[in-house]
Amino acid sequence: MQQKPKRSKFRGLKPHKQFLKATFWVAFFVFSSFGGFLMAEEPSSEDIRSLWVVRYSMVSQESIDLALETASELGFNHVFLQVRGRGDAYYSSQIVPRGRFLVDPDFDPLSYAVEKGHSLGLKVHAWLNMFLIWSSPELPKDTTHLFLAHPDWLDESRSGQQNVEPNFVNGSGGVTRFISPSVKGVTDHFISVLTEILDTYDVDGIHLDYVRLADLDYGYHSDCESRFILKYGLRPDNINSVGNREEIEFLQFEWDQIRRESVTDFMRQYSEVIIAQKPDCILSVAVKPNPSVAKNRYFQEWDLWLTEGLVDYVVPMNYEKELTGFLNNTSSIEENVQRKYNRSIIMGLAVYNQSPESASEKLESLTRREYAGFSVFSWNALKDSVESFAPFFKLVKR
Repeated sequence: MQQKPKRSKFRGLKPHKQFLKATFWVAFFVFSSFGGFLMAEEPSSEDIRSLWVVRYSMVSQESIDLALETASELGFNHVFLQVRGRGDAYYSSQIVPRGRFLVDPDFDPLSYAVEKGHSLGLKVHAWLNMFLIWSSPELPKDTTHLFLAHPDWLDESRSGQQNVEPNFVNGSGGVTRFISPSVKGVTDHFISVLTEILDTYDVDGIHLDYVRLADLDYGYHSDCESRFILKYGLRPDNINSVGNREEIEFLQFEWDQIRRESVTDFMRQYSEVIIAQKPDCILSVAVKPNPSVAKNRYFQEWDLWLTEGLVDYVVPMNYEKELTGFLNNTSSIEENVQRKYNRSIIMGLAVYNQSPESASEKLESLTRREYAGFSVFSWNALKDSVESFAPFFKLVKR
C-alpha cells in the first residue's frame, strides 16, 4: 500500500478554467526555470494509517490531547477530526453556528488540534458532515442553523416525508434530515464553509462525509424534479404510469442519473475550489463501501469521482462485523473499480461493533491488497479499550 500522486490539477474543470489553470502552471514553470528553486513535493510512500475522531472528543484541550497523543503512540499518522457534525462548527466560524457540545466560547478546537497534531507529526484533516444537517428530536438553539434558516433546502422523499415545515415543537422528530444538493444556494453555502476553513487553518486535508442522498426514495426536492420535468414533461413520481416497460426503465434510469449528477456536480465544484485555493490540501470522502449500492441506492457515484480525478482518496466505510461481509465489500470494489485506482482507496474499518480479534482479522486481510492505507472508526470507540485492542494496534504499527 502506498500513497497516490496528487490528483490532476485539470480534471473536472470546465474548458475555460482548464485554460486558466494551464496558463498559470506554464507561467509557474517558466518562472522556476529562470528564478527561484520551486519544486512540487514528492508524494509520500508511507502507508496512510488514519483514525476518525468524533466531535465529542473535540470539546477541550484535554480531550484533544488524549486523542492525538494516543493516536500518535499507537502508530497512526493521519487523523480525521470531526469539526462539522450536524450543520455546526467545532472551530471559530463567522458562517456556521458553534457546536452545541462546546462549553468554552473562546476555545477554537480546530486551531488547537492542528497545532497539537503537527507537533506530534500527524497529518490533520478537517472532517465535515455535509448534506446531513440534523438528527436530534430537539430544535437547534441557534436560529441561524440551516435547519431553521433554510427549511426550503431540506430534501424531500417521494412520499413527501420531508416536504413539510420543521416541527417547531419536536424538532426533526429524531429523523435524520438532509439538505438537497440540487437547491440553488446550497453549493455556494458549502463552498463558503470550505473557503473559511482553508483561509483560516493550516489543515493537511479536507475529509467529507454524507456526500450522498439519504436513501433510494429521496432526491424529490422540487428543484431536482424540475430538471426532469423540463426534459421529459412529467413528474418523476409518475414514471410508472407511462405504460411501456422499456420507456419506464429508460425514464427511471434518467431520473436516477439526474439525482446522481446533482451529487457529482457538487463534488466537481468542491474539488475545483480546493485545487484553485490550496492544491496541496488532500481531499478525501467517506463513502458507502459497495460501489454499486453507493451509486444506485445513495446516488454516490464515487468510482466516477476517482475516474474524473475529483478526489485524492475515497474511504469506503467497510464496517461489517463479520469477515465475510467485509471481504464481500472489498470484492465488490475489485469488480467495479479499476485496479489502478487502488492507491486512491483508504479502507475504513470499524472497532465499535466487534472484538479486537475480529478487527485484527480484517486489518490483516488488507495487507494482501494495494490500497493507500486504512482508517479506523473510531477513537471514541477505542479510548476506553486501548489495552484490550493491543494485538490490533501491533498490526497498525506494522
